[in-house]
Amino acid sequence: MTTFRWLWFVACMGMLAGCMGPEAETPGTSTVFSLDGWEAPPPPAPTTAKITINPSQVVLGETATIRISGHQAAFFTSQSTVSITPASPAIEIVSVQLESTTSMLATVIFHDYGTAGLKSLTVTRCSSTGVACSAKLTVKADPTPPSVTTVPAWIHQGETIGRTFIGRNTHFSLTQTTIISATHGLAFLVTGLLRGEQLKVQVTASATVPVGTHAYTITTLGENVQGTIEVIPPATLTQVTPNVIVQDEDAVEVTVTGANTHFTAGNTTVSVSGVDVTATDVEVDSPTSLRVKLQATRTAPATVRTLTVATPSMGESNTIALTIARHEPWITGIAPLSGRQGENTPVVLTLDYVDCETEVQSLRSSVGTVRIDGCNDASHLRATITFQETTPLGPMTLTLTTTWGATVSVPFTVLKGIPWLGMTPASLLQWTTNAPMTADLHYDVWGPTVSVVSLNCPNLIIHDVQRTSDSRVSFLVDVPLTHSPDTCTLTFNSGVESGVKTATLTVRERTLNVESTGSVTGTLTPAAPIFVKITVPEDPIKPLPLRIRAAAAAFTQIDPVITLAGADANFLSPLATNDDEHEATLDALVLFIPPAPGVFYARITDRLNLSSGNVTVDVAAFEPPDMATELEPNGTWDATTLKPPDVTFVQGELSTIDATDVFTFAIPADWNGAVVQVLAQGIMPEFGVNALLRLRDSDTYESLGESDDTGPWPDPRLFIADLTNNVQAELTYLSGGSHYWLVWAPAMQISEVFHDEANGWMGSFVELSGPPGASLAACELRLTPQGQTARVISLTEETFDAFGWFVVAHDDWVPGVQLLDPQLAVDDPLGTIETVWVSLYCDGSLQSEVCYCPTAATCPAGCVESLPGEVLGQGLMVNRWFLPQPEATPRAANPGKVP
Repeated sequence: MTTFRWLWFVACMGMLAGCMGPEAETPGTSTVFSLDGWEAPPPPAPTTAKITINPSQVVLGETATIRISGHQAAFFTSQSTVSITPASPAIEIVSVQLESTTSMLATVIFHDYGTAGLKSLTVTRCSSTGVACSAKLTVKADPTPPSVTTVPAWIHQGETIGRTFIGRNTHFSLTQTTIISATHGLAFLVTGLLRGEQLKVQVTASATVPVGTHAYTITTLGENVQGTIEVIPPATLTQVTPNVIVQDEDAVEVTVTGANTHFTAGNTTVSVSGVDVTATDVEVDSPTSLRVKLQATRTAPATVRTLTVATPSMGESNTIALTIARHEPWITGIAPLSGRQGENTPVVLTLDYVDCETEVQSLRSSVGTVRIDGCNDASHLRATITFQETTPLGPMTLTLTTTWGATVSVPFTVLKGIPWLGMTPASLLQWTTNAPMTADLHYDVWGPTVSVVSLNCPNLIIHDVQRTSDSRVSFLVDVPLTHSPDTCTLTFNSGVESGVKTATLTVRERTLNVESTGSVTGTLTPAAPIFVKITVPEDPIKPLPLRIRAAAAAFTQIDPVITLAGADANFLSPLATNDDEHEATLDALVLFIPPAPGVFYARITDRLNLSSGNVTVDVAAFEPPDMATELEPNGTWDATTLKPPDVTFVQGELSTIDATDVFTFAIPADWNGAVVQVLAQGIMPEFGVNALLRLRDSDTYESLGESDDTGPWPDPRLFIADLTNNVQAELTYLSGGSHYWLVWAPAMQISEVFHDEANGWMGSFVELSGPPGASLAACELRLTPQGQTARVISLTEETFDAFGWFVVAHDDWVPGVQLLDPQLAVDDPLGTIETVWVSLYCDGSLQSEVCYCPTAATCPAGCVESLPGEVLGQGLMVNRWFLPQPEATPRAANPGKVP
């Protein structure tokens, strides 16, 4: 450079401030501070102003306090500003403090990312003339630049964790240090300071921060330190082996493996959720693998837990599932230890690790069946084990299943059953013949020969004993009706192992029992008669006649037959038999005089042995007061007040001691004759007396005849013609029993009427009885339906046959009819006739009459309700102990009939 040029440069530089003027500002971006509010004194005389700075040298990365001193004409005011050129964002003037008109303090940050070199510090308006003053400032490079290390130098995605930032040549400040990163989601919060070279920082990495190394900048006044931190995937536990531990077992060592974990020896902990699982003895094999011992308490619930691993360097890992399993159930005892074939064995099982009352689902046996009976408490289960006879001998198992599916077994032993003998059937009814029986020997075998050693029921008959197999014997049994209900013991021999054995057979009662009198009902079938056991007591002293009646239930087809036997139940030689009672029913009636107190049996069967149903058997004492009329022997009775066709009678007894009875009675004048009959042998073959009947006129003592039997009748019968005076009857004992009834009635009777309106009256008839061969010339038969004129059938030319029968029939369906007359068909097209009178008149006097009601539910007094198809007849007594007993066909003798 030439001399001229240099001089011009120096002069120009010296005048630079004045040339710029008072409003000129130093170019650049440095902040300029003005000093306001200070009023300057009057400026001195214009001189040349200049400044000096101390220090004049600074180092990058520090904050310097520079004192600015004015010299010569320097004059600082509040309008003075400070700037450093060349301007740079790395040079930051923090503050300017005016101390006096010649002294200022400037605080400047020289950031370490700036550049070293020569700078110029300028103060504007450093004199009263407004000139600017400058001084040289040397910026040196930092001989020991700061650095920082992150410990640990990583963070997991989605984690907030504390880290230590260790600086070198740093000057960290708790309040003036900031940390920033260009990575979105990566944040830093200073939480503590240890000297100027160590920061405690809470670092947060969101889950979206990319995996990799990320930079951050720590700024402390002039220091800007860059460091890095690595963002890695979350620490993950990947496997626990084994992943199941059992309640109340010894500690189990498990291996825990992870990904992105940092297991470190000495400061790694393992925890399991809940307070009932402990983790001990952690052994770290690598940053991603460790071993730990786990143990669950006895009461730890069987659930899925979470296992977590934590280290100071990585914090807590994520969790992984660990299962706490129920301890397997235990059966710690069973009593008894065995059971026998064919028996029910109660047992008690002692349980552990299972609650009997809430957690037992089933108990099963490998053989046999098991029934759970309940719990004594939470630890004791009651059960019954049943084995069949064929259950194999030896060991078997009982298996208990819990409600959570666990099973446990316990051994049990099947022992041989105790030999015993069983009989089939176990009971038989009385009156059983050739009943097949079997005697089965259990848990033993019969010997080659088998017999019944003893029997404690002598009336039981056993026959045809045969050995049919190793374990079975068959035989037949007869049980008589007289066998008392009882349990019989049969003893057999020849059990190979057990010797003799006994079995019981129960005899069941078949009879219906009646103590002297009473009523019983039983079911009758063709295969099973009804048996009634009648017990006649000691009192009264003289047994009374018994009336035994068998009545079938309504709507049945049973025609009962009574067969009466003595205490030996010998129905082949019965005491009495009867299959008819009265009023055309199918009931049966037996009059029976017990010869002595004791037991008698009545058998009730169906006459055709075809029908089944209920039959009621009624047994009543038949005492003389039950008779309609009774006359003492040798007495007189006036019968004139009775109206025909009433029957009169007396009852008495004859024997070898009391051999004769005499009665006197009057015959009404309008009877037109009378019939006198003894009823004894005909109705009670075993107990009725066989007597001689003599009749006399009691006024003249003239004989009217005598008889011990007449024609088909088993008892004496005499007819008296045209007598109106008193009659004396004398009965003399001949043989047989002792009881009799003496009966007298009009000589001519309507003995039976059969009417069948529903069948067009076909087969209808009226049967008359009277003196054999007697004429009916003065007689007529009248039928008088209700509200109609009597139909008269004349009998003028008719006579009784040799047996005393005369039958008038509607048609020829009835065999042996002497007279056919269609008038027996009563015309009733509207079905309104409620009563029909059938009357026998002789010489204009009524001799006998029957009235019946074919349609009405009830009949007026003097009529008998009778549905179409029934037979009506005259009976022996009037008080309905003995009612009319018609035969099945006309012209047949019936001892219960009069005559």
